[in-house]
Amino acid sequence: PTVAIAVGGAEDLAGNAMNASTEATFAIDMQNPEVTGLTVSDASINDAYVAAGTKLTVTVVYGEDMLDTSAPTFAFGSVASDTFALDVAASGWTDARTYVAVFDVADNSESFDDVSITVTGAEDGAGNVQTSYPKSGVLAIDTKNPTVTGVSVLDQLITDADTGAGKPCTGTVTCDEAMKDTAPSIAFSPDVSSTLTLVEAS
Repeated sequence: PTVAIAVGGAEDLAGNAMNASTEATFAIDMQNPEVTGLTVSDASINDAYVAAGTKLTVTVVYGEDMLDTSAPTFAFGSVASDTFALDVAASGWTDARTYVAVFDVADNSESFDDVSITVTGAEDGAGNVQTSYPKSGVLAIDTKNPTVTGVSVLDQLITDADTGAGKPCTGTVTCDEAMKDTAPSIAFSPDVSSTLTLVEAS
């Protein structure tokens, strides 16, 4: 608030009361600015997102006017330190209370369902530093490629007795994470495609 200094009540040596007056004002602002909202352009990031060169935009809104020469700092929880790299030239204040940060995204072969963002460091016009603002569950990232952990064949030796309809050779492929129902490609070395024909995959 603006504080006025009012002067009055004193007397001169003759006993005359002074004329009351307001000679000066000053302001007090010891309130730290606070973030009132944080949103991201995308809540899910995968290999295709990174390969396309898509940038992640984080928008932060404050409850009061901020110093436009003071940028906030962003910390992403869980992920590698270089997964999100701030594009300084593309980031900045869009108005007195809104800061938009743009990040390049790197593929660090990682998977996290609950990535948090903590915003710190911005100042208001009085130079008060904002209250730290952590927000969990902002986005999920999965740039980790699935890996085959095992391949097994039910019939270890295929003979003439195994040929013909209704006598399948069953193989099982196990991966380290849940997969879509799209069948993987399977190759044999040496090439026995004339002997084995894929009938069904599930």
